[in-house]
Order: sequence, then C-alpha cells, then structure tokens
Amino acid sequence: MTTQPADITVRSQADMARGVIVLCPAGLWTARSRIEVAQALNHAFNEQPRAVVVDLARLEIAGEIDGAVLAELHSGAGRRPGVLLLWAGPGPALALRLGWLMQSRSLFRSVDEAVAYALRNPGGMVTPPWVCERYPAAPEATAASRRLVVRACHQWDVLDVMDDAQLVVSELTANAVEHGRGDVIVSVDLRDTTLTIAVRDENPAPPAPRESDPGRHPLRDRGRGLVIIERVSTGWGSLPRHPAGKTVWATLAAHRGAPPPRG
Repeated sequence: MTTQPADITVRSQADMARGVIVLCPAGLWTARSRIEVAQALNHAFNEQPRAVVVDLARLEIAGEIDGAVLAELHSGAGRRPGVLLLWAGPGPALALRLGWLMQSRSLFRSVDEAVAYALRNPGGMVTPPWVCERYPAAPEATAASRRLVVRACHQWDVLDVMDDAQLVVSELTANAVEHGRGDVIVSVDLRDTTLTIAVRDENPAPPAPRESDPGRHPLRDRGRGLVIIERVSTGWGSLPRHPAGKTVWATLAAHRGAPPPRG
C-alpha cells in the first residue's frame, strides 16, 4: 500500500518568550490540506500563546469555497479565548476574497506586521499583556499561579479584577495539580476589557462542577469552587488538547485604572 504525498506542509516557528507562534503552510489548498492546517492550528492553540500568525504567502488557493473555509477556521478561533489568530502575506487574489479579515484587523501584508500588532502595548503598558509559566504538578503551583496573577494585574493596572482572578487561577491550578498529569501551564492574557486565564494539564477529563459548600473557604473548596467561577467570570470552559490533556479557561471583565473593590 502506497501513501499519497501530502498536498501541503505546515512549518511552525514558536517564539514563546514573546508568546507568538507562526504557522507557514506551503503547497496546494485541498480538502486534505484543510485538515492539515486545522490540526496545525489546534497544536498551536494548545501551547497557549498570545497569538498565532498564519503566513499565507506560500499557499496556493483556487476556488471561491476556499475563502469560506478560511473563514470557518478563523471563526473557530473564537472558541479559544485569549489566543489571537492573525493571517498574513496573502497574494492579491486571495487578499480580495479575505477583505473582511482586513476590516477586523486580522489580515496583514506581512508576518512582521502581524507580529507587531500582536505584541503592541496598548495604553502605554510597560510589557505586552500576556504571561505564561510552567509549574511542576505540586501543591506549591497554586500559590505560584496566584503570584503570577497578582504581578500581571499590577503591571497591567487592572486591580479591579485581581481578587476574582486569584480565586479563578487558584481553583483551576489546584484542580490540575490534583487530577491532572505532568506539568501545569498557566497563562494570563489581557485584551481590551477581558482578562483570560488558562490552565493546561495532561488529563483529558474535563472538570465537573459541584455545588459549593458555604462553610468552606472557596480557595480550599476545590471542585465546588468551579460553581463560584461560574458566578465571578464572564465565561469558562474546557478544550481538549492533542494528543492528550486539556486546557481549562475562564474570562473576567477587567478595566484599566479602576480601583480595587473594597473589602
């Protein structure tokens, strides 16, 4: 039995120090190559970067349906909160079909322009509003993840959300340590007025909320604390990782310069 050569190859360039992954598909766009690109996007999203940039310069596309397929891939990125998906370097014909991406500030003439946009520091921030750390699956990871959130909220001047963000990251990290496998990876991202916290572990089983016990402190009420997360966050969910594991995320409303809530 012979194996047909792939219609497309997808090369990945990761700069996790800055939180950017660039995907470089090359070849003819077909039904099979669409699957290859989708899988490469999933792999990239699973690393919890700040942004994924797809370089379209070496992609050969024919037919109107392909523009619609790229639109489907782009809209699917909305199910990955905290990860910005950008496209760059399309040829003239493809750029015309992807004008809607240009209007949404998701399509750029070059990879360099896309990366610069992803790393922009809005409002004069000292550092780009994204951090990511890896911790051993030990109880100390929970306290370390809280310190990461506190530093980020101070650096980004979103003190109004700091208490809720600590609660969220504590619950997600503690669950990953207790029920997951392998290291725990925690990322925090601020985009406009949304703070996203994501925690990755190697256990594919999604978290299961339980009713909260009002007699216990929420930071010690693991599992039941997910019910509290539902109340303080604007949304949360769990996404599978390839080949195994999951990423659990939560989003919170954040406002730069707002004072912290009074205790």
